[in-house]
Amino acid sequence: MEGPLALFTDFGADSIYIGQMHAAAASVQPGIQVIDLFHDTAAFDISCSAVLLAALLDQTPRGTALVGVIDPGVGSDRAGLAIRLDERWLVGPDNGLFSSALARSEGIASYYRIQTAEEPSSQTFHGRDVFVPVAADLLTGKKHSLAKIDDPLLTVTARLAAGDSSDLARVIHIDRYGNVITGLWGAKFSTSRLFSVANHRLVYAGYFAAVSAGTCFWTVNSMGLVEFAVNQGSAEDYLGLTVGETVQT
Repeated sequence: MEGPLALFTDFGADSIYIGQMHAAAASVQPGIQVIDLFHDTAAFDISCSAVLLAALLDQTPRGTALVGVIDPGVGSDRAGLAIRLDERWLVGPDNGLFSSALARSEGIASYYRIQTAEEPSSQTFHGRDVFVPVAADLLTGKKHSLAKIDDPLLTVTARLAAGDSSDLARVIHIDRYGNVITGLWGAKFSTSRLFSVANHRLVYAGYFAAVSAGTCFWTVNSMGLVEFAVNQGSAEDYLGLTVGETVQT
């Protein structure tokens, strides 16, 4: 087996659906390693999820098959997609979810259309019935359910990636501490930069204790994204931001 299978969804960490995806993977490949990469991305929000997925993809080992399911179009005529990128597989709906990962990569991607032999058991759960089984097969080198796409720009995902800088000037996630994670890649900003957010001017700090308790600042987090934080406090409360809001750059 090539590597682990990673799951990235908007189902919620306590969802009834996650265990079913684990079970589907084990049914195809007993003993498979499954990583719950993240299940609390913004529901139905493909743009925010795409950047967060790209950031988390860097944390997975080479050989991983990542199943991404933020799929408001499930059951419709939207296609299923498998992409070979930087020694990993990305498997999920062709709706732009993988566009930021593609835009960030300097490698050459190979695109495949998923063509399953049988109808899925449920038209509302392709994550379990289509994407997980395909990804589990790919980890053992089986591509029987894939058809090569010679012109990637025929896919939604590739078209979006072609015109995407991979940056997103929005709040894409707020963690349990109230740290506000944006879709902006930190490497593009000087540490002398001031961010104007909700009538506050935020200076850079490399870590929380570099500023006094209660001070709000911006930093580059462990995933490489610009984050607004408060030392021993909540930037969510301090700035009054919510997921999806625009960030001025």
